Formats: sequence, C-alpha cells, structure tokens
Amino acid sequence: MASTLRMFARGRNVIKLQQLLNKSAFISKLAEDGIFGRNTYHAVKIFQRHHGLNDDGIVGPETWRKLSREPFIRNSSVSYSVSSSSLIKRGKLTYDAEGNNIPNSRYYSRVIHWPGNEGSGVTLGRGYDMGDRTESSILQDMLTAGIDADTARKISLARSYKGSAAGAFVTNNKRDIGEITEEQQIRLFNHIYPDYITRTITNYNRWTSDVATAKHWDELDQPIQEVLIDFVYQGFTKGPRPMLAGSNNDKQELINYIRNTPGISRYEPGRHRADYLERN
Repeated sequence: MASTLRMFARGRNVIKLQQLLNKSAFISKLAEDGIFGRNTYHAVKIFQRHHGLNDDGIVGPETWRKLSREPFIRNSSVSYSVSSSSLIKRGKLTYDAEGNNIPNSRYYSRVIHWPGNEGSGVTLGRGYDMGDRTESSILQDMLTAGIDADTARKISLARSYKGSAAGAFVTNNKRDIGEITEEQQIRLFNHIYPDYITRTITNYNRWTSDVATAKHWDELDQPIQEVLIDFVYQGFTKGPRPMLAGSNNDKQELINYIRNTPGISRYEPGRHRADYLERN
C-alpha cells in the first residue's frame, strides 16, 4: 500500500495517484507531474465524495483501496452528469439554464464567452458575468474556484468590459485562456449563488412587505424560492410582478404567470421554470 499523501507532496506515489484519478469517470484530466497541487487536491475530494469517503483531500488507506478498485473508464459525458447532479449545492435549475457542456455549442460555458447583448460582459461558467466586477474580485473568485493563478489573472483582465468591448476581449483571449474544468465551473457557481439568494430575499421583501397576503420568504417552498432566485439571476428585479407571482406559495399560480407573461415565457425553452415547478 502506498503511503498517505496530502497537499504539497511530491514524487512517484503522487504520479501513481494522478494516473489512477485520471482513469476515473468522475475526474477532469490531471497533469501526471508528481506534484500534489490544488487540482490534484480537488480531484481527490471529488473522488472521495463519489465513493462515500470523508472528503478531506488526504489520500490514506481507504482512498487508496477505492482507487485501486475503480473501473478504468473515462467518459466525459458521465463526468458532466454525475458532477452536476451531486456537487451543485443549490440552484440546479439555474445552473442547467445558464449553459451546457457541449464543446461546439454556442452555449458551451467552460470558456469565456459573450452572450451578445450590450448589457452583458465577458462571462464564464454558468452566468458569471464580469461586466460589473472588479479585477481583484474576479481574481479571488477564480482562485476560490480552483483555477490556477496564471489563468485567473488572465481572466480577471475582463473586468468591466461590456457589449462589443466584451466581445472583442473574448475574440482576443479565448484561446489563450482555454477551458476551465467541470468541477471548477461548479465550484464557481456554488461560490456566487448564495449572493443571488441574498439579493432575491432583499428584492422579495422590497416588493411584498406591504402585501398582507404575501408569505414570508422562509414560508415559501424551496422550488418556488429557486424559481424566484432564477428570476433575479436573469435580471428580473425592476418590478413587483415576478416576486408577487410566487408570494402566495402557490406553484400553479407561479406556473400560470410564467406561461402567460410574454417577457418571461420567451425564455422557457431554455430555462424550463414551469416544468421544474410541475416536477417538484
């Protein structure tokens, strides 16, 4: 049995670890360089979660045993579906609506892109728009997502660009920046989503505080909360109707609002909010 490994370890056993992780269906491809750095650490944690182990990022006897028994399969489509369903802490409705993992698709989200309208900035992952963000905040968010420092710095230079300037930045820098991994994309989403929860609660209270029949935010069913958060994520904050549509905690009322409001229903083919409420 190989020795216990943790962050900053180096050597042949780390190479062996990276080779075994690279044979897992759940892990994005690692450099087999013998250096137990940030990417290897996060890959270990993913592997541990998927195998019911304590996800401490330390490779001890139990993790080695599981690694040695892992089927030698690499299938990127399996990686996407398993990672997305098991690692997204909250907001799967929004995560799925904000892009896909099909490399040649216009909605492929693991590279920098520009949604194409004048109000949007350079975007990465599932809706991380840099148009109103500072260079330092972007850098910190990228590092938190597990992106290496050099790439994070390149991405952070997209700060404040919007419209055609954002499009030009994407054209000039997309190839050099390259792709982020699926887990980094999920970590970035998990990192920013709580801020949208806070924004939504503030927006909800703003529009419902004087409505006697409106439920308190904590009284709303989670699927209704998720849809209201998705409204805010997409930018529907300037009027009361989106929040009021969910304020009675009535799924059918919210479904009817979504389907009968042209400004909302036009996005249903991509966002599936009404379908989500019907399923949940």
